[in-house]
Amino acid sequence: MNLNRNETELEALELRVKIEIDPKSNQVVSERYLLGELLHRPGGLPALIKYDPLSGKTIQEEYREYGELHRVGGPALIEINSQSDIRSREVYYIHGSMHRDGDQNPAYIARHPTKGHSISKWYVWDGRWHRENGPAKIFYDYETGVEIQSSYFVNGKELPENKVKHTVQDVTP
Repeated sequence: MNLNRNETELEALELRVKIEIDPKSNQVVSERYLLGELLHRPGGLPALIKYDPLSGKTIQEEYREYGELHRVGGPALIEINSQSDIRSREVYYIHGSMHRDGDQNPAYIARHPTKGHSISKWYVWDGRWHRENGPAKIFYDYETGVEIQSSYFVNGKELPENKVKHTVQDVTP
């Protein structure tokens, strides 16, 4: 994390909120929590919240610390379809790197905005494609949700199809 400021300067800054209002609907369309010019909100709360200008429903949340996408225990980026209320995209980040622990937990999930089924899942560990017991990138048919493509990666290295059944030790550096 390169903040271009020292810790004393950051501690001296106050957290402020910038609210944007849509001039046509007179609805709040975004809330930004800033520390200096960096999106930042402590306590596990979103630093950026966007609202649909017509319905007022939340359509996006970003959890950030000192400008970096970061959230422990939940997605740092959430996009929500305002008509269906389906979370159409969830992305997990730790200190600015896409990351989620465990082979059963994708770091990136995209869903059909009205039907809710997955359209893609990515398994990422510390910013690298990684999954030991299955494909790290999975794509599904947009309309049906049936899996149509997958790729296997360990520690950021793609496994050729003939190595998929081998142990992880074969590709671990």
